[in-house]
Amino acid sequence: MTPGPDPSAKEAKASMRRAVDARLRAMSPAARSTGSVAIAGKVRKLDPFRHARTVMLYTPFGVEVDVGPLAVGVLGAGGRVCLPAFDVPTGRMWAVRLEGDWTPEQWPRGRFGVPTSPGAERVEPASIDAVIVPGVAFDAARNRLGRGMGFYDRFLRDTGLEAVSIGVAFEEQMVERVPCEAGDVALHMVITNERCIPSASC
Repeated sequence: MTPGPDPSAKEAKASMRRAVDARLRAMSPAARSTGSVAIAGKVRKLDPFRHARTVMLYTPFGVEVDVGPLAVGVLGAGGRVCLPAFDVPTGRMWAVRLEGDWTPEQWPRGRFGVPTSPGAERVEPASIDAVIVPGVAFDAARNRLGRGMGFYDRFLRDTGLEAVSIGVAFEEQMVERVPCEAGDVALHMVITNERCIPSASC
């Protein structure tokens, strides 16, 4: 018999989300901006990112790391940027190509109130070279705590994706240990404004 969800892990995750969200909301806009710039600078120097032709990013929302500078850089170098699209009833996520410039402030609000690119061309997971992954919390083992719906875990695990997965986070999002369950996917790298994990990656 397959074991069901671990209630203690679910409770631990919910508690951690509340604690880390509080730390994030305590950051000033200036600190978030400075931290985002530092993170983008580190990511740009990563070999898997520098050599990538197709990069999956995300539209920053609320207190998430701003990946706009990365998008502008990839587009300026002639690369492709794709963004996640979601189907809540099935819990699935796929990638769509960004059409035009990086102007999320002009995009319509989609599911969860996140600005959504008007592009509709699906991008095959096998063609993606690097995925920049948001999250609530991360640890030194490169485990990630998301918002609890499993979109990224399923996308990274079930689509045949071979891209390098790179979590981006403010140092305030780092915890000693992310509670993990079966199906949770660890990332290849985690980059914060203060460090790179693994350290040899930067």
